Amino acid sequence: MQNKQKIINQKIEEIYDTFAKYSPEPNIRFCDCCYSKDEHQNLKRILSSPAKIFTAHDLSEYESALAIGGWSQTKTIKYILPLYMESILSIESDIYPDTFFYFIEHIKDKEWRDNEKELIESSLLSLLDYYLDTHPDMVYEKVSRIDFNRLLTMFEYLNSNKALDLWLKHTNYTSILYLKEFLYGYYSQRNKPIEKWLENPKNRKVFTDKIEKLIVFETQEVSEKDLVELNILYEFL
Repeated sequence: MQNKQKIINQKIEEIYDTFAKYSPEPNIRFCDCCYSKDEHQNLKRILSSPAKIFTAHDLSEYESALAIGGWSQTKTIKYILPLYMESILSIESDIYPDTFFYFIEHIKDKEWRDNEKELIESSLLSLLDYYLDTHPDMVYEKVSRIDFNRLLTMFEYLNSNKALDLWLKHTNYTSILYLKEFLYGYYSQRNKPIEKWLENPKNRKVFTDKIEKLIVFETQEVSEKDLVELNILYEFL
């Protein structure tokens, strides 16, 4: 697990390095009628600062300015995308990735450069790998603030198949418990690629075979509570 955490930390640094070439538009500004001179000065300070050192308040101010007229410009989005990726990948970040979907959704395929999209994708796959090895009850304490279903939904804007292939390859019981998390979660009804994937009998059989093996041969690994959950899941599938 420590090795996986190290990989995630390396991904964060790589994302900052890759997106360091972007800068905000110099003409981004607040409305003169709605904001004071001090607020304009503070915005100038924020715009001249590296995104990596933004506080949560700095980001909020930057977003407020972008809302007036900068959201449509891809490079203004890419400039702060590393902040959101760090907030997704690191529990130590004090920023919440609430607008991640908005960012990804508004960057067209042709607007990604070099390995940018692949880097975002591989970083989220590294986090997904970490999730699948971590008990759902511990995920917010050890991994990330976002839940498993939101993480899966992010792949709708990237490559759902890679995430699902990784999930199928995991053989431990914690990865199976996340199936219940997904099936009972709000995002399961909105994530059509994954919903369709789960309707495939071959994919369901992979999970039922895993559950059966755990219940019959490896119960010593599983708590009584989890064993009950697995039995219910097995009947459901």
